[in-house]
Amino acid sequence: MIHGEAPEVLDKVPSEVDAAFIGGSGGKLRDIITGTCGKLAVGGRLVIDVITLENVSLALTTMVESGFVNVEVTEVVIAKGLRTNLGTAMLSRNPIFIIVGERDRCQSTHLMASIKDAIKRW
Repeated sequence: MIHGEAPEVLDKVPSEVDAAFIGGSGGKLRDIITGTCGKLAVGGRLVIDVITLENVSLALTTMVESGFVNVEVTEVVIAKGLRTNLGTAMLSRNPIFIIVGERDRCQSTHLMASIKDAIKRW
């Protein structure tokens, strides 16, 4: 486990980890996802939790554009019991969205390979 703020701390991560978790992004979600992609082994899983619909959309779009496959989103709602005169009512809290995907390839790596191949052919 490496503690720090991403995307800056990603340079300290060894290249080829099997899994990564993003829990909070401070407005840097796209950069964190693309930076993490290059650190995951092929088949490695990225798990992200977010609370806003905008970040769900951004995460899904960025992961697909970055070459992740089997991308899924799950909404989790926690409810807390509240005692009333008639019994216990469950009060829902804010939902949490969990986004998961597997690294197939990374667009930036794929793009760089394409550019290198084009230069060789030229």
